[in-house]
Amino acid sequence: MNDIRLAPSIYECYPGDWDSLPKDGIKGQLADLAREMLQVDPEKRITVPMVLAHDALKGHLSISTLQNQVST
Repeated sequence: MNDIRLAPSIYECYPGDWDSLPKDGIKGQLADLAREMLQVDPEKRITVPMVLAHDALKGHLSISTLQNQVST
């Protein structure tokens, strides 16, 4: 399985523009993406480091990185 996954919902809204990223608004999208990629129950609370939003903005996010950095 390819370890890189496109993050279109984040990338299309903020294509590579890290400075204009609304840090509060992106948290939910990033958490939803992490839940989907890691197959976590949608009802379960997870914590995703905002630093991973930078990877998502570049159009890719590593599943192994998520596994190492997401708290469930």
